Order: sequence, then C-alpha cells, then structure tokens
Amino acid sequence: MRKMLVWRPFFFLVLIAALLSQGGFAQEPEKKEKEKKGTTKLHFHVTSAKSNEPLRGAQVWVKSKEENEDFEDTVVTNAKGVASLPNVPHGKILVQVTLSGWKVFNKNYTLKDEELDISIELDPES
Repeated sequence: MRKMLVWRPFFFLVLIAALLSQGGFAQEPEKKEKEKKGTTKLHFHVTSAKSNEPLRGAQVWVKSKEENEDFEDTVVTNAKGVASLPNVPHGKILVQVTLSGWKVFNKNYTLKDEELDISIELDPES
C-alpha cells in the first residue's frame, strides 16, 4: 500500500507533463491564424502640386485596412521629399500625408508587389 502512495503522485506528474508536451491543455486560438502574407517596400515622393518642388518634413502615415492586421507606421520625408517604409504587409492600406501649410492627402492603395513608388502632390492651404 505504501509503494502505491509513492508512485501515484509520480504517475500524475508524468501524465501532466505528457499532456502539456502534446498540447493537451493548450487553449484553442480565438481566430484563425493569419495567412502568411508578403510585404511591400514603399517609396514616397512628396512634392508641391504648384511648383513640383520636393517637400521636406512631410509626415507619411500608413495604416493597414485589412481585417486582423494591425500594421501602422509613420515616416518623414527628407530634403528631397523622399521617405521609404519597408515591410508593409500586402493588402489594403490607407496613406495619409500631412505638412503644416499644406492640404492633407488621403488615398487608399492595394499592395501586392515587392516594391511600390508612390508620388504625392500636395496643394497649399487656402
């Protein structure tokens, strides 16, 4: 009888360890796993609609519009009006560009290629 009492806790520990290693107690995910999607490297060229001069310091905000995708990032254009954003998930995105003294730019895009050049012309505020 005494031998049985010693082995019983050991047996339960082994059983629990086996179940955990097999995922027996693992929780099921709430949603399906995201499909593996590719990414796009975006290159932005922001200029004045009137003079075609590059606009430095424009904030380019990119947000995924795909369900179950929480990508969001912001970059700022350099002296040449250029900014890049690597690894943006494929699918629908919203691009918004803001710069003090200029009208806000908003446009939706669908990403599916490895790289995409986006030229944006801003109009001055009235």
